[in-house]
Amino acid sequence: MRPAAAVLLLLTSCGALDHQLKRRRVVVRGGATAAARPTKRKIVAALATSTAAGSLAVLELRESLHVIGHHHGLALLAFSRGAGALADLENLALESMGRLRRFLRSRATVRWLSGLALIAAGWEVVNDLKPGGHHGMVLLALHELHEISEEAIGASAGLLGRLLRLKGLKLGLSLGALGFAAVELVEDLLPGAHHGVAVIALANVIKNGSGAWRASGEEGE
Repeated sequence: MRPAAAVLLLLTSCGALDHQLKRRRVVVRGGATAAARPTKRKIVAALATSTAAGSLAVLELRESLHVIGHHHGLALLAFSRGAGALADLENLALESMGRLRRFLRSRATVRWLSGLALIAAGWEVVNDLKPGGHHGMVLLALHELHEISEEAIGASAGLLGRLLRLKGLKLGLSLGALGFAAVELVEDLLPGAHHGVAVIALANVIKNGSGAWRASGEEGE
């Protein structure tokens, strides 16, 4: 095995311990904010999506492990999302494991994994400009970084805060990722990382689309 591939596999294994901190912020007494616990349905959906995407990434990794590309990025992202869902599922057990729990829920860990996914997919884009799943993987990684950054800044009124809260930005990233994955799906129906990109992108489209629908309904009232 080549050194670069070995290092990437090590990073991927570390990524399995990550917890992707994606909580809806809710207002509590005194104007403070707190993280709402995800429902069982959301946890199951996240596990199913991550398992499907991760399995598809592994199929392609078996064939081209030494060629860094979007399949490596998808594997990192799937492990990140899956570990986060498992951490939610075992929340009570993790309560007694403070240090590990803090690591699993660390924003820095999520940024690290998303950044690695972005680099892996971006490297493939540089070497292959033909639209496909690797372009979609770049947009998925940007979506993940957007979400963790949006949570970190909270209700900040600065320029970054206004940019991150642009209406339709996350939905646009999700639709773009789904579109790029669909381009490759049309040409190659054999199971691979591009199918995994499509699975996560579709999940994001549904989530962001439903959120935008609810927001527009509340504004109409």
